[in-house]
Amino acid sequence: MFRSQVSLFSLLFLLSSSLTLTAQAETKSPTQEQVASLGGKAAGTILQTFMSSLQGAMKEGGVMHAVSFCNTEVPAITKKVKATLPQGLKVKRATTQVRNPHNTPDEMELKALEFFTQEFKRTGSYPASYIQSLQDGYRFYKPLLIAKPCLSCHGDKAAMAPELRELILEKYPTDQATGYKEGDLRGVLRIEIPQSALTE
Repeated sequence: MFRSQVSLFSLLFLLSSSLTLTAQAETKSPTQEQVASLGGKAAGTILQTFMSSLQGAMKEGGVMHAVSFCNTEVPAITKKVKATLPQGLKVKRATTQVRNPHNTPDEMELKALEFFTQEFKRTGSYPASYIQSLQDGYRFYKPLLIAKPCLSCHGDKAAMAPELRELILEKYPTDQATGYKEGDLRGVLRIEIPQSALTE
């Protein structure tokens, strides 16, 4: 029997995660403060929109419908959300255990993922964010953590209903996004911010 709540990607549960996220240790410059503020607001808008959309899909047809919904509708939702953000911002999710190939990390995203992993090993908690400098802007990262409801689709394969395993494999033939435990780092939400989006 499927659980009544589920997430196909843990970013949808970041806002409700019970884990405490600590801020970066280094002092931010005024520009980095702007990046953190703008990136945080954009991330919040994205998370709230995805959460609302997924909850609607769950109410409409349960977990099986949610799998299909995330496979077919998420790109359109992402495009819609981006239209509400300041001009020039780019949004991406990235992870080393890929379900959707579009979420394969580039070199800079791998460094961000490694940063969060190492900070957790060092301190026992994940920083709230991470910022990278670009030639003409910045990348703002938010860690995405596995919450309990996420385990229905991202946990132990053996615990999943056969129909769910088959559907995930049908939609994502190269899926690697299982075997997680509650509190694990699922990936990052990346907000790329051009210098032109920052106020002087």
